[in-house]
Amino acid sequence: MVLDLGANLGVAEFQGPPEAMAEAKDSGGLVSIVQRPDTSISYYLKNESGCRLTFGIGAAAAPDQSGNGAALYSVSVQTKEGHPPVRIFEDSRFRRVLRKIGIGKRVQVQLPETSGILRLTLGVRTNDGKPGVGVWLNPRIEKRSGGVQASTRLPQQPNPAPVPTRRNDVNFLVVLLDAAGASHFGCYGYGKEVTPDIDRLASEGVLFRNAYAEAVYTQASVGSLLTSQYPDRHGSVLKGFGLGTSARTVTQSLQEAGWETALITASPNASSLYGYDRGFGTVRELYKRSESSKRLVDANEVVDESISWMGEHRENQFFLYAHLREPHAPHIPPEPYLGRFSSSYSGPLKGSRMTEEIFDLVNSGKLDLGASDREYMASRYDENLNYADAQVGRLLAWMRSQGLLDKTMVVLLGDHGEAMGEHRLFGHNSRLYREFAKVPLIMRLPTQLPRKQPQIDAVVGIIDVAPTILAAAGLSPPAGAFQGRSLLAAATAGESLPAAPHFGRTAGEMPQYGVREDGFHYIHGIRGEREIYDINKDPAENLNIADDAALRVGYMHQQHLIWAQEQKKLAGLAQAQQITATAEEESALVELGYATPSGGDGGTTVAAPEKKPAPAGDKKPPREDKPQDKPQAKPAKQKKDGAEGDTQAGEKNRHHRKDKNQESPPDGGQGV
Repeated sequence: MVLDLGANLGVAEFQGPPEAMAEAKDSGGLVSIVQRPDTSISYYLKNESGCRLTFGIGAAAAPDQSGNGAALYSVSVQTKEGHPPVRIFEDSRFRRVLRKIGIGKRVQVQLPETSGILRLTLGVRTNDGKPGVGVWLNPRIEKRSGGVQASTRLPQQPNPAPVPTRRNDVNFLVVLLDAAGASHFGCYGYGKEVTPDIDRLASEGVLFRNAYAEAVYTQASVGSLLTSQYPDRHGSVLKGFGLGTSARTVTQSLQEAGWETALITASPNASSLYGYDRGFGTVRELYKRSESSKRLVDANEVVDESISWMGEHRENQFFLYAHLREPHAPHIPPEPYLGRFSSSYSGPLKGSRMTEEIFDLVNSGKLDLGASDREYMASRYDENLNYADAQVGRLLAWMRSQGLLDKTMVVLLGDHGEAMGEHRLFGHNSRLYREFAKVPLIMRLPTQLPRKQPQIDAVVGIIDVAPTILAAAGLSPPAGAFQGRSLLAAATAGESLPAAPHFGRTAGEMPQYGVREDGFHYIHGIRGEREIYDINKDPAENLNIADDAALRVGYMHQQHLIWAQEQKKLAGLAQAQQITATAEEESALVELGYATPSGGDGGTTVAAPEKKPAPAGDKKPPREDKPQDKPQAKPAKQKKDGAEGDTQAGEKNRHHRKDKNQESPPDGGQGV
């Protein structure tokens, strides 16, 4: 189905007075539209050859014998930007076509034989201005064969390939670098030699050139990694809310199938705090062990723990998720990494820890920096990433020396990107531009699964990682749970990945949403402002072409609305669990820049819906290093989201933005 117009009335554009809003009427699953006169309803769809609009005419306000007061139905289409719409149908029950067909019979209107986006408009008026109401019975788009097309409704994932028998010879290692933007990696074309060890990993594996995060902050993004669900479905999107009780993780499937599973994390945003310990037999939250009150955990500690755990479980099949803090701020790597790319700088920022607070000052315009200062900030980020790269290299070298590397599927990725001066912003959370959303995604396959394609250009997401892992394990995905798709056949058999839209969001209670499809990136702002970028011509997303691409904007906005409705049906915050941060977790969040000290002894509690019990039978096996009871603590003062507040006043003409200053959501809605 290109579009079931009645069922999707809520996403259509309506033109007319608010009191004359069209209504959808459901009768036995067939949805009709009641439309008042002098109004119009518009839909956007990808037109394909052989499409037609079909509908019936229902009983409306009764006209007199001459036809006065009868509803006059019209259908118009626009197929080219800047061109006026063309009327392809107009009639009433007292004219030739509709009078002959009669009430309740189907009308068929052929759509133009053009490719691309088409704007379809339904209009109703009366021939003399007297009251009259139009009723479109079950209007929809069909193929001429009578089959219903399926290209513009919320895209469905292709039917999964037959799942092979459970593999007994594959381990899994997922290494996530927090706030790692793809543009700073050599394998993604960066000019500096910042990531030599990861570049080697990419040369031995499969590099996904266009991988994007579903959320530009850690909390929600890690939830999508583990559940293969969009954040608005899995529910862990706001401070105080953890993973929904119905969300199932990839590790639960692996653990039930016999894999030893471990989570070793440097960040409370990727921890049991948000319910991300589901399915992990071992949980080591290193920031809780730190002897320092600062609670910052360096990459070498995560790697040491990872080597230790893999050494203990090398005789078993295992899955290890290692979450490194770096290159996330503060940018304070040890020597010799500190100063490696920034030693020539002598400005006012020299020696700074490069914290989120500095980003806030720059983004808000309170700290005015020159070009050399901004370059220094980016260099400090590179140094932090260079340190993380060396630790990843150490981990892989140990695995190679132990004969584990060729038996293990290694997945390296970022949870979101990091702005380093692009769009005059630093950090993450609050925008969806390329630097915020594009992440590295590299998969080194075990020898049992030889690669076919070293690089894949298709747009993919973090939600695709879990299905790929289960496919490599020979396990079926949880029925109806995953929203991502397996990338394994593309990597190992050279199969092409069907084009599919990718959806993303920012942090907070009033997020931006974005859609990437067909080489365009559409962003829907918190006040309804719209941006769209032609990625092929403008990969840096500097020129908003919304004023010249009304058809494309309308179509992608409609895609966003259909997707949002679907997520709302699937889940919501009502299923999210209330969470409470311990003193250790709060301290770590403060150091990472996500909270301010409370001045008390404890953590953060945010009001949430009543916690629902876990599904029956969802019992967890004993785990190592997992505290059973969390002490209650005093609330901490939370930072507001939107740390990357607007400094784009000088770019207004370049971006055509309606919002001069990005609003910050209320406390408790910040991203991580």
